[in-house]
Amino acid sequence: MDKKLESYYLSAETALSIVSKKFNIKIDIKEDDINLRFKKYDRNNTDDSIQMKNFFLSLGLSLQDILFNNGEDLLNEPMPILLLTPEMKWMVCVSGGQKIKLVNARGELCYVEIEDEYLKELSAFSILPLNKVVDSIRVKNIIKNSLSMNKIFYTK
Repeated sequence: MDKKLESYYLSAETALSIVSKKFNIKIDIKEDDINLRFKKYDRNNTDDSIQMKNFFLSLGLSLQDILFNNGEDLLNEPMPILLLTPEMKWMVCVSGGQKIKLVNARGELCYVEIEDEYLKELSAFSILPLNKVVDSIRVKNIIKNSLSMNKIFYTK
């Protein structure tokens, strides 16, 4: 565990409330809900990943893993991102790059330089409310159907 990051470690409840502001939703979660289910989280263990995704599904959220090796890999990801240490310490990332922009416990945004070796131990997640996922699937299907109708029309 990196000592200089301690001020950026948030409770799961706080981290999720910060991320949920993007979607104008309220995520009702208690710290004990996660602590009882998860003692540690290993991003390379598929069982841990499945359990975490199922837990968020029960909250009405879709959880997507973000694979990265350094801060630059986070530049093209939709923000904010949840970062999770193997010891179940939560952080909220709002910008990637050589220095990562994190939210501290007081809600302030700060640039932090994190070694790549430590970043490789962290898990990163993007969350999306299920209704947004359903809407994007519907739009995709509408576009696909419209394109197929155009194809049929122009081939006649």
